[in-house]
Amino acid sequence: TPARAGYPYTAKFTCAPGDYTNGGTSAERGEVMASVANSGGTYEGQTRWYAWSAWYPVGMNVSPGGWLAHTQWHGYGPVGNGSNPNIGFFLSKTTPMQTIVSTVGGNNQRTETWLGALPLGQWVDFMVGIVWSAGSAGRMAIRQNGVTVMNNLATPNMFNGPEPTYLKQGIYRMSSPQTQTIYYAGTRHGPTEASVAF
Repeated sequence: TPARAGYPYTAKFTCAPGDYTNGGTSAERGEVMASVANSGGTYEGQTRWYAWSAWYPVGMNVSPGGWLAHTQWHGYGPVGNGSNPNIGFFLSKTTPMQTIVSTVGGNNQRTETWLGALPLGQWVDFMVGIVWSAGSAGRMAIRQNGVTVMNNLATPNMFNGPEPTYLKQGIYRMSSPQTQTIYYAGTRHGPTEASVAF
């Protein structure tokens, strides 16, 4: 619990103070990653759709001065620019809380888009359509609870090279005194919007 209607399993991700990885002491995480193949095997010019449901508890917030990523597509290999995801879904520090979508690709071209108020204490359905490209062909569309909140944004979303990407979900954040939880259900990908529809 909480259970998303139509899906038999719920994944619970919790991140607590001191949940460091890789010997670091500035960022904490409780997340999982899929292999490149299980993330859709992205390549230049490929169109891929992704969908999932997430539950953000009432009262959840991001620590002042901090940051929190909850879904990321990350470059794999030496081409990218270190720790920045190609596409990252971050939570804002505002009230009401919003998802901020950050993209970086090509020669380090960046965009940042705010998606509007994020409902807390209920399931939120995300559908994301991506045309993967290190150049001007890159596109992204996002629906939140069936409403289009990003429509065909033109942006490079792979680094020159290009390199494949893998999907991560959970909680990745700047060190915080809070213990935070996010729930996920039904994460999937497919070649068309219809293939991942709710």
